[in-house]
Amino acid sequence: MNVLFSALDITVDKHQTLLASRLRSDKYFDDGALTDRTICGVYRHLIGTESLATNQKQRHVRSYQVKKLRQRIALWLLPLIELREQYEQSQISIDDLKYPSVVLDFLTQSEDKFVLLTDGLNQYIHLSLQNNKFSSRYAYHPKLVSLLKMELTTILKKLTAPTEELPINGNEQYLYLSDLQVFQALALSSPYLCGVPSMTAIWGFVHQYQRSFVELMQVEDDIEFSSFAIFFKQECIYTGSVLPEASKLAEKRTISSVKRTTLKDEYHSDLVIDMIIKVKTSVNINNYISLLQSALPTRFAGGSILQPDLSSNIDWVNVINDHEQLFHQVKGLPNYGEWLIPESQQPANVFELSSFIEADQSLIPISAGYHFLEYPNERDGSLCSHHVYAENALMLAKKVKPIDIRLGKIKPFHKNAFWSLDVNSSTILIKKE
Repeated sequence: MNVLFSALDITVDKHQTLLASRLRSDKYFDDGALTDRTICGVYRHLIGTESLATNQKQRHVRSYQVKKLRQRIALWLLPLIELREQYEQSQISIDDLKYPSVVLDFLTQSEDKFVLLTDGLNQYIHLSLQNNKFSSRYAYHPKLVSLLKMELTTILKKLTAPTEELPINGNEQYLYLSDLQVFQALALSSPYLCGVPSMTAIWGFVHQYQRSFVELMQVEDDIEFSSFAIFFKQECIYTGSVLPEASKLAEKRTISSVKRTTLKDEYHSDLVIDMIIKVKTSVNINNYISLLQSALPTRFAGGSILQPDLSSNIDWVNVINDHEQLFHQVKGLPNYGEWLIPESQQPANVFELSSFIEADQSLIPISAGYHFLEYPNERDGSLCSHHVYAENALMLAKKVKPIDIRLGKIKPFHKNAFWSLDVNSSTILIKKE
């Protein structure tokens, strides 16, 4: 059977940080975001060099490409945004003679005046394009000049927009797990899909975490791990066989040695993830950090999960009660990673699945649960009172960069990023909360 590969394609790049950028050069922008091979391909489509077969496909793809262009401009501007945040937190001092006028204005002026800097920043965009031999042909291109300026203006307006306040639920807390290391997780999430581990397996990890924590707590209050959001920092998919336990007698009905079952190559993945678990309880779980550390399950999607190395000195378990603090945590994650969030529009068949992925490369197929092939009924030999035959359910999820979370603010993240269990008479699905 042919297998559909849908890896996250995460390339770990430690240079995509403000500190690394400043050590390499005195530039205040990430020029690589606007000059690499991928974005040059976007430029070619936008100016019409590589047109598609139909107008409908062209409209769909252009919409995706404009979003991709906006994301790249935001990444180009990100070092300057982070520099301003450090200045606001008084971690650096400003020397008027050290910074160009546009950079100094961005660092020191109020956010409501960001739009006034559009012209100056737009010149730096085209300067970045000019100084690279691959992208120089797109600098001041007549079909890109207005588009680049319009998307830059959109980004500056988003940075200026006030953060919407969310109502605080006293019984809702967020458990933030950082830099968890996963080894030999099953990448074959269904018989015909290889990539992100099955969402039901991830939900099983969350549920087991809840059971272990409640057992250690020994309290009567209800504690529910109701939903989760997941961020992938690293992914490595490979094939290999795991040495099984010796579990089969060499000869039957006699005293004989025990042998291992047949070795079989399987797809596995090693991951580094951050996870946010929404906890509904009246208990302040911040008082039980040591129990939360002890209750972490050892298994994840058929593999092993470990806390970060002790030498890293990371506080890998944090309890967050404030939405603003949560947003501050998620917006600063490295931009080579990906949030995996539920997608609202789902295909009805395999052909639509293929067309959706072609039109938007941020979409990725995942195994999200099961569709029942019959109504649950009593069946001899079943482990539970009712049994049902089911088929794997494929869904689309969306890969989202931290820079998009930063521009979108906390409300869209809180509304769209969390996965939860949904069970009815015909399906068991892990879907949008």
